[in-house]
Amino acid sequence: MPLDLTAAYAQAAQAVQPDPTPAPAPHTPEARWPYALLAGGQAADLATTYAALRNPNAHETNPLGAAGMTAAKLGVTAGLTWLMHHEHAQGNDHAQKVIGTIGGLLGLGPSIWNVVQLQKAK
Repeated sequence: MPLDLTAAYAQAAQAVQPDPTPAPAPHTPEARWPYALLAGGQAADLATTYAALRNPNAHETNPLGAAGMTAAKLGVTAGLTWLMHHEHAQGNDHAQKVIGTIGGLLGLGPSIWNVVQLQKAK
């Protein structure tokens, strides 16, 4: 009686095959400092722009006025915050940090300009 090993070979070959689905990437916690930098830079710009708009001697180049500027700042900051969260959810933590850093610096730049203009207006 011949020995039939085809079933044993098939089972052994299946056990050696790698799993076709890759293992999911380990979950990394979402960094909070990019959000803080974004919010801090935009808040600094908002506060110094309001101060410049209240000072009659300061030169403020904002064409939107206080209400329009606030709405624009909130809209842009909310959009960037959503984009940062979306990038983290997609596993792109580097993009989240770059967006937060650039968004914060783009708020700090005008706020420094506003402070300089307020100092000149005294």
